[in-house]
Amino acid sequence: MRCPWRLAMFAALLCPVVVEARETKPAGCEASVGAWEFTPGPGRAVMLKEGTTYHVVYLVTLGGESYGSASTCTCETSAGKLLWSCDVRFSLQQAQIGTKEKYEWVFDGETIQHRSISPDGQRGDVISLRRAK
Repeated sequence: MRCPWRLAMFAALLCPVVVEARETKPAGCEASVGAWEFTPGPGRAVMLKEGTTYHVVYLVTLGGESYGSASTCTCETSAGKLLWSCDVRFSLQQAQIGTKEKYEWVFDGETIQHRSISPDGQRGDVISLRRAK
């Protein structure tokens, strides 16, 4: 009795197998993890993820004044936007330490359009960030 599966197995060993490796890109909030630079700069930001919490550190100079903070954040996706809720743990501006801040991010390719959200729901000016090189 012939076993056709043996022939198929033998053929599989002889024939090269083509495997296409694709880089998978994270989606949603996880796509924010990594190093970013403000445009126009100078300024940098780094975002890390630990469980469901994100850690954000940034330093930027605007109008000759330096701003920076370290925050722990949560993120949710809504209507194609990322909504961030952050607790400021450290800041170059003492009054910000211990405050809660909200942000809205929209991805445009490798660029993020960032807006702060005030307690009354008003959106701030758009600030752009791009992947750091």
